[in-house]
Amino acid sequence: MTWVIAACVSPWKCDCPLRLNTEWAIFLRFLGGVPASGQRLPRQGSRRLACVRRRAILRTSPIAKTALFRCERRYMRGLHLRVSKETMAQHHEALISAGAKLFRERGFDGVGVIEVAKEAGLTHGAFYGHFRSKADLAAESCRRAFEERHGLWPAGMTLSGFVGMYLSSKHRDRPSEGCPVVCFAESIVRQETVVRREYAKGFENYVRQISAQFEITGKTKLRARSDALLLIAALVGGVSAARSIVWSDREMSDRILAETKKSVMQQFGLR
Repeated sequence: MTWVIAACVSPWKCDCPLRLNTEWAIFLRFLGGVPASGQRLPRQGSRRLACVRRRAILRTSPIAKTALFRCERRYMRGLHLRVSKETMAQHHEALISAGAKLFRERGFDGVGVIEVAKEAGLTHGAFYGHFRSKADLAAESCRRAFEERHGLWPAGMTLSGFVGMYLSSKHRDRPSEGCPVVCFAESIVRQETVVRREYAKGFENYVRQISAQFEITGKTKLRARSDALLLIAALVGGVSAARSIVWSDREMSDRILAETKKSVMQQFGLR
């Protein structure tokens, strides 16, 4: 078995992990795989050769499999080292931005790692050079989504302006750019702790931001926070209901937004 492991590991020490050499030919014949003696071996660096090698190793003992996986990880780390830090940072940001967009549009459970990587213009394998799991990406994407929404509150915007923007048809029709509270409210309870923690932080910052606007009107901190929670609940409920019916009855969806806005304005004395 030591000889087998040596045959597995040795070819991966060269610059190209797919390079054909004598050890690999011996190893394949030893396993009873292809190509057998007298047959033409696949050309150097071909995809077929990579598949033949991998299948041959995976038919052997767990020790040989472990050796293969370690060699593959070693090679992938070498590839990442050849990419500049600036490029790596750009790829990292692209994955987070893509995740923030797709998770808001289709929910955490409706998007896979492959789709996020494709949206970011990267490969599936490149994803794991930046995140250990989908949950880590979801947590970062959740944080980014809240940051983007907080940045959309321009200086000088009043609560009335915020309510009008939130209960608009534009916000309803563009969930990928919308409020993460609406998009994640239904699925966040099924996510891992790291994702729920980021959501809780973003929600708390949302409450503080709106509470500060109520305090400007002269309300106490306690009353301002209470009103902020009520306002968020009303806005989130209105947009959620409007989105649920928009594809079957757009007129009713528009009416839900209008009636919610009217009720909120009257309840909180906004103009």
